[in-house]
Amino acid sequence: MSELPGLGGDKPVHRIGGSDLCDLFGITPGMLTTLGKRDIVVRLGRDAYDPEESTRCYIASLRERARKTPKATTLGPTKRLSGSRNTTQRAARPG
Repeated sequence: MSELPGLGGDKPVHRIGGSDLCDLFGITPGMLTTLGKRDIVVRLGRDAYDPEESTRCYIASLRERARKTPKATTLGPTKRLSGSRNTTQRAARPG
């Protein structure tokens, strides 16, 4: 990660390479490309991304996705019903 002087006296801008950003987010380079097309990661130049803003946007996109995903219901531990096996009792044969 490197730091660039701020624009117009603002705080400095940090940069991170694509492979480092993939490691940080735990994603593949292909997914990084997809996130770039969806404007979720902030690209500063060739193989240079803003790690702070990209992280904010990535977390916001994950939260939005989680909000839209139906919540799984918890049914608790599975109980075996008596007689659930396919067993048949044979009548005693006279004999």
